[in-house]
Amino acid sequence: MPYPVQCACGTVKAELETTGHEIHCVCYCKDCQAFAHFLRKPETILDASGGTEVIQTSSANLRFTDGLLHVACMRLSANGMLRWYANCCHTPIGNTMANSKIAFVGLFRQVLATSGDRLDETFGDVSCRCNGQSAIGEPKPKDHGILKALVRLGSMILKNRINGRYRQSPFFHNGMPVAEPLILSNAQRQALTKLD
Repeated sequence: MPYPVQCACGTVKAELETTGHEIHCVCYCKDCQAFAHFLRKPETILDASGGTEVIQTSSANLRFTDGLLHVACMRLSANGMLRWYANCCHTPIGNTMANSKIAFVGLFRQVLATSGDRLDETFGDVSCRCNGQSAIGEPKPKDHGILKALVRLGSMILKNRINGRYRQSPFFHNGMPVAEPLILSNAQRQALTKLD
C-alpha cells in the first residue's frame, strides 16, 4: 500500500512506494537549518539540536497526485541542492540533486508524518546522523552510520541509472526541474544562517 505524503494544508498530495530500502537520517548541517528558516518554520522542521529528519529513497518511488502546481524549489546557492517545498503552506517536501540522473530524494518528516504514524514504524529507526558538528547547543550529536548510508545511497543511484528509473522522477521533466529554482544571493543565504 502506498505511503501517504502531503503538505500541512493538504493542497499538495503524493504517494510513496515503500521498498524497505529507505534510509532514515537526521542531518544537522547549516544548509538544512537555513532552509527551515527560509520556510519560516524552524520550530516545526528542526529538532532541539537543529536536526532535520529525512527519509532518503529513490525519487522514482514518489508520485504526486494533487497540487503539483504548488510544488516549488529553491537553492541556497547557484550550485546548491534543489530544496523542494509546497508554496501553499511552506511545508518542506524534499531535497534532490540538480542533476536528474542522480535520482534520490530526501523526504522531510513533515510530509510523511501526516498519517499519524511514527516514521520508525514504517522506515525503521534512524540509521544515520550526519554533520553533528553544526548542531545547535551542547553536547553535539555524534555522527554515525554515514558510510553505510552512502553505500546504500550510491547503490540506489547506480541501480536507477542502469535501469532508467531516474527518468521517472516527479521533480524533473526531460532532465529539467519541474519548477524554476529560486536561487538565493550570498547575502540572503548568510542572513538565514545567522538566525540560530
